[in-house]
Amino acid sequence: MEIQFQKNTVPYLQTLTCQTQSQEQSQQERLSDAMPDISKVLASWGQVLLRGKEWRNDSVCVSGGVKAWVLYEPEDGTHPRCVESWLPFQMKWDIPATDRDGTIVVCPAQPIVDARMLSDRKLMVRANVTIQVCAMTPANADLYTPEELPKDVQALKNTYPMLLPVEAGEKAFELEEGISLPAAEQPVETLLRYALQPMLTESKLVADKLVLRGLARLQMLYLGTDGRLHNWAAELPFSQYMQLDEQYDPNAEVSICFGVTNLELELGENGEITLKAGITAQFTVYDRKQITVVEDMYSPHRDVKLSVEQLQLPSVLDMQNHTMRAVAKPENIPAQMIDVDFGWNTPGVQKEDDAVRVEMSGNFQILGSGVEGNLYSENNRWEDDWTVPVSPDAELRVGVQNVELAQNSGSDIRADMQLGAMSVMQQPIPVVTGADIGELMEPDPKRPSLILRRMGQESLWDLAKSTGSTVDGIRKLNGLEMEPTENQMLLIPID
Repeated sequence: MEIQFQKNTVPYLQTLTCQTQSQEQSQQERLSDAMPDISKVLASWGQVLLRGKEWRNDSVCVSGGVKAWVLYEPEDGTHPRCVESWLPFQMKWDIPATDRDGTIVVCPAQPIVDARMLSDRKLMVRANVTIQVCAMTPANADLYTPEELPKDVQALKNTYPMLLPVEAGEKAFELEEGISLPAAEQPVETLLRYALQPMLTESKLVADKLVLRGLARLQMLYLGTDGRLHNWAAELPFSQYMQLDEQYDPNAEVSICFGVTNLELELGENGEITLKAGITAQFTVYDRKQITVVEDMYSPHRDVKLSVEQLQLPSVLDMQNHTMRAVAKPENIPAQMIDVDFGWNTPGVQKEDDAVRVEMSGNFQILGSGVEGNLYSENNRWEDDWTVPVSPDAELRVGVQNVELAQNSGSDIRADMQLGAMSVMQQPIPVVTGADIGELMEPDPKRPSLILRRMGQESLWDLAKSTGSTVDGIRKLNGLEMEPTENQMLLIPID
């Protein structure tokens, strides 16, 4: 007799790749005729701008560029000048061949840019770009439930609470602001360089909408009307909501990653600065599911032939945040700290038995002036690690969520990095998808109705199955509420 099963599907997102790539781009820049010759390169900065994503049959591609600025001291002894450069990049990640498009989440790190003189009219600009990409595609897991079983057939049901990725997407929006410097700040003569860092301050799920609030931190270096260099930063608030495909419980989890797609800063005739920026907010929703499956079946009185498949779901075991402080100790303490920039690489992970070591690195660039007003810059490399306990079968994914701008604290320079860590495991779960049950067998008159058995390392289910008993019968006869302990003597009723 064939048992009928009802099939239900659980939708989720299957991750095809979640990896980091680094790429170095270089380009020669020749000065325009209006610019004076180079005496010395002072400092260089960069901003990653994402231009496009492409989902192919067997790969995903991300394109964009680094908007770079190089500050130099001219030979004629006039004020410093800045050269702007564009270094394009394209990266490719291989994925298993699929005919279904999915979602690409792109998380870029702050690039590390350096420049050197090739001649008094030419520069070599180099940028190290590091990007983490997660490519996910919709998938369904099939769950099978027997519709009706004979009384003698025993079924092992287990319920697994899981946190599953279920929806991903993005919202692109424009940020346009008119900015006026406070009266206490030196007025702007010339804009030299600028950078924008979107940061999340709050996110909330409300039914089928994702609401988020954040700050876009604008940092700029400029030449003031006093002929000196000045640094100024502003925090520009923004709020957005995304329409989701489903309604979710407020206890569902959300991860958000920002990218900057466009960045322009213009100085008006009246001294007002206009910011035009494009930002993309990329999100993944993780919902809590109770996955109930039948893992095994048997009968003490008939043969049972089973069809069993392995169910694998990307369950999130743990999500945690961690703040890592990057610290640099400059060799030379400037009389005036003009600008501090911190470029970082995406986290690297090294598996160590039941833990993962998260390796972080970055570079501080300090632009300052000495007692006599001479400009100079200093680079300070930083490295540190963080050990996270993780199941041996789990994968740890780590991303940089926010980075607080480096601050001067006495003789130290510091930047606080907020990391998000998520451990994911695909534990195979046996699922009975079909069963063929034979005819009832005549009872063996020599078979005892009760036996005494010492408990081994097997489960109560395995013991009942091997002895032709039932879990309920053993529990009732021995007064058990939990699994018996190893070496415990049990009375086994035989059906």
